[in-house]
Amino acid sequence: MKEKKNKTPKTMTTADGFTVPASMVPAYDRARDKAARKILKEWTLGRSFLEALMGATLKAVLEIAGMRPGAPAPKGNFQFTSYDGNIEISITQSYRIFLDDRVREAQRIMLEWATGLVADTQGSKKQVLLALVNEAFAASTSGALNSGKILSLLRYDFDSAEWKRAKALLQDSLKPERGKRYVRVSTRLSREHPWQAVKLDIADCWPAPEGTVDIPVCENGEGGAQ
Repeated sequence: MKEKKNKTPKTMTTADGFTVPASMVPAYDRARDKAARKILKEWTLGRSFLEALMGATLKAVLEIAGMRPGAPAPKGNFQFTSYDGNIEISITQSYRIFLDDRVREAQRIMLEWATGLVADTQGSKKQVLLALVNEAFAASTSGALNSGKILSLLRYDFDSAEWKRAKALLQDSLKPERGKRYVRVSTRLSREHPWQAVKLDIADCWPAPEGTVDIPVCENGEGGAQ
């Protein structure tokens, strides 16, 4: 019969890189080291489980997508439900939009055009347009431009060659970049009940206080944890 190996280390390494006999290390420090290594091992196993779960989920999604006649494998957004409609699986592709240096030229043209306008009888047209352009190009506290606000200017169509030229510059400055993909798994008891997301978010997994039941409900009754 084999004897169990003694898992207590004979030596330990300090934060400075020195090796010392474990017997010289205070009991609290040994316990702290043991707990840290145990937690790391368990979290590493948890990470491996989640990676395997994601792989299995994507495989199942691709198989379902391939069952549709003539349908290619999903490259962007894809969604399907259970037969009773109470389980929803979806994949969402996010995108980030960047604007190159042509956006500054568009800003200059728009401001010059708005500034050169002759005020109407109420004297408000010029001020409204200037406020519109200035607000769209206003930088945040960190100095970044809000692409959503800037792109909102594309909705306005004025009978002006300068404005149309500036809009064309804005459109040419767009640089979309594909971001992360999110898998959402949501469920509900029936069609009369709100959707609830199955959250795989470690920050959402704090145990409920003793004597209470923690039932997370999605905001606005909609599922879709990221």
